[in-house]
Amino acid sequence: MHNEPSEVILHVERAGEIVLYKRSGPSIYYRIRVTGEANFYERKSTRTASLEEAKLVAQKRHADLLSRQRSGLSVRVPSFEEAAMNWLNTLPYRVEVGKLSKLRERLARDAVTKRLIPYFKGRDLNELTPPVIRRFHAHQRKVALEAVQAGPQRVSEIRDGRRVTWSTMPRLYTPSAEEMMCSWIRQIFQQAVDDDLLQQREVPHLPTIKHERKKRGTLTREQWAKLIAYLIPWRDKVNDVRVKFHRAMFIEYVHFMSSSGLRVGEARQLKWGHISTFESEDGQKQISLRTAAGKTGKRVCVPQPRVIATIERIRAMHPDPSPKNHVFVDWRGEPNGSFHSTWSRVVKQLEIDEDIEGQPITLYSLRHFYVTERLRSGVDIYMLAKNCGTSVRQIERTYSHVIPETIALHLTKVQKLTEDQEIRQQYLDFM
Repeated sequence: MHNEPSEVILHVERAGEIVLYKRSGPSIYYRIRVTGEANFYERKSTRTASLEEAKLVAQKRHADLLSRQRSGLSVRVPSFEEAAMNWLNTLPYRVEVGKLSKLRERLARDAVTKRLIPYFKGRDLNELTPPVIRRFHAHQRKVALEAVQAGPQRVSEIRDGRRVTWSTMPRLYTPSAEEMMCSWIRQIFQQAVDDDLLQQREVPHLPTIKHERKKRGTLTREQWAKLIAYLIPWRDKVNDVRVKFHRAMFIEYVHFMSSSGLRVGEARQLKWGHISTFESEDGQKQISLRTAAGKTGKRVCVPQPRVIATIERIRAMHPDPSPKNHVFVDWRGEPNGSFHSTWSRVVKQLEIDEDIEGQPITLYSLRHFYVTERLRSGVDIYMLAKNCGTSVRQIERTYSHVIPETIALHLTKVQKLTEDQEIRQQYLDFM
């Protein structure tokens, strides 16, 4: 290989397999080749201006490459940037099939292109060891803290051909954000393994970040009544067809979620082909929902009968309610990534954004409301857990405030049944 005119050779060893040279800057670079690997050269900065330190860096890297070669691994390790972009290219398909929301895709893309790639630029994927990743998290915490201290920022982007500008308050780099970033790094590594760019044994172990998850709030019946009374007039306040469609779909979504107990991600993936009708033993029309693979895998959920009317209203307004299409869509018929922002604005406007314990009322609170009301109506806890795709233990832990009411309800039923049996037995004894 010919030297670049601007290169100044400083050191050569191992018959030219290791070459140290300088360019215009202070750092010393290495150029390494490995016997038996045709047309393979690795050029990188040693990140030092000391010749002795540069020698150690280059020698260690050469030894690592030889070790990979002897172990049957490729010496052509992809850069982190290459692996990350390969992973990002898989996300549109996951959005298309409903396994990922548009919001999650945007968050992942922003995190990778604005945080991960700039920080790890110039590094090979196998250089991302746990200590290196820990330093990345420390850097993110520092940057986020400085941004929060600086105050609100103006953000601008193009949406539907129009420039939209808004003010946003930077957030701290929380343990939850750190765990999400680790999750994306794990997925990038796994994609590299799936693409045969890396061996499974080269994937670093990234421990799960332990943090106390915020408990989601539970809607009270009073808050629910206030919400329902507000929604229809709120929908009719606007004339824009697109906004009106979104608000109408949001109203049906709220009714659907509070009567089905589906998770937000499960509802996002729901398609018309997943909905079936049947008749119960008493001749009542019911529907069943076949959920896609979610948090607890596939299952069949039977919502309350009133969901039938909700489904029919959605069908009437839907651009194309064919089996392959998603149920919850925007005015164009595209899958609706999330109603989170709309929900947040509405509950804040109504001042019901927190429960009595100060926990935030989120979209997930509709699932809590469903489970709470089902328990209060005396539904068997085992059947409820199965229908919601969770465990009896989880329901007992999360809804402990409702369990005593359910027990009391069942005890009252048992007591009445026992009294009836005793009266019947006394009658038989008399006869």
